[in-house]
Parts: sequence; structure tokens; C-alpha cells
Amino acid sequence: MLLPLLRVERARRAVLDRADELDVSYRGSSLVAEAAPQRDAGTSGLVDRYRFARGLRPGDRAPDARIRDAAGRPLRLFDRFRGPHTTLLLFAGARPAEHLNHLADRVVAVGDDVRACLVVPPGRAPAGLPVDRVVIDADGEAHRLYGAAAETLYLVRPDGHIGFRSRRACAGPVLDHLRAMSGKDPVPVRPA
Repeated sequence: MLLPLLRVERARRAVLDRADELDVSYRGSSLVAEAAPQRDAGTSGLVDRYRFARGLRPGDRAPDARIRDAAGRPLRLFDRFRGPHTTLLLFAGARPAEHLNHLADRVVAVGDDVRACLVVPPGRAPAGLPVDRVVIDADGEAHRLYGAAAETLYLVRPDGHIGFRSRRACAGPVLDHLRAMSGKDPVPVRPA
């Protein structure tokens, strides 16, 4: 009875995900957190806020997406996650990616083995940023999967789950989270 069902792609994927424990979630765990929502001026971002609110949550498994490196070569987000490090995903939105690079520098300097990844739409890759840090979301898949129509920050743990998220990319909350996870005393940080 199970064999005919496994011919259906959706059923096969559900069975394999369950067997691989890919559907495990840590939502509600003390190991994950989210920055407090910030009020936006006006209603121009109402749809963006809704998509973000309904999207991935801390504790969910971080999804993969097709991206390109700064030279245009194809790769996957999972390539950036691979290894025993935490990945700071920064989606630029309408803000210049240079701002996010400064934020990434601050977080990488404090975090224990944190690597930054700036995800930018095509044609928005800024010159002068480290090429190993910038990736291009050529077809918008990563932005859609992460609900990142506006500036967004995700911290992906070494186990591939989202440890922290923020709709606005600010150094203070993510640094406080990293310090709490490392057991170090939080040090006040000026907002970015």
C-alpha cells in the first residue's frame, strides 16, 4: 500500500524528510530568538511585514536557494551554511549593502566563528565589498523563501536551523543573542 504512494513526489519528499529529521523545529526553544518588531512609518511596508511575520521563524530549518557568487557562478545557500560555523544572512532590501557590510563586520568580530553572507538582487552587487561575502539572488528565490522583501537579518546555526531573525538589520539584538548563546556577559552595543 505504501509503494504506490511513494510514486507521488510530495509524499516521497515528506517520508524522506521525516526519515532524515529535516522537519525538526526548535520553535519556542531558549536557544532561538527574534528581535522585537519595530514600527515603520506609514503603510508602504504592510505587505512586507505580513510576509515576514508569516514566514520562517527562529527554530525552523533554514531553506536552501539557488544563488550566484559575486563572479556570477551558480551555487546554493547550503554551500554557505556548510561547516561548523554560524552564518549571518543579510538581505539588503532598499538600503545600500555597504551599510550591511559594516554591520556584518561588527557581528563577525564578536561572534565565535560567524560568517556573513550579503544577499543582494541582481544589478545591486556593490563594488568594493569582499567578494566572498556577497551573493546574488538572481531569480529572487532566497528573498521569497526568507520573506525578505525589505532589509532582513537571519542567523543560521551550524545545524542548519534559524537561531535568530530580525526584520531590520541592527547589530545590537543579534550581538546580544550571540553573547547569550556563548555564555558571555552581554555588553551594551550602540544601535547600528
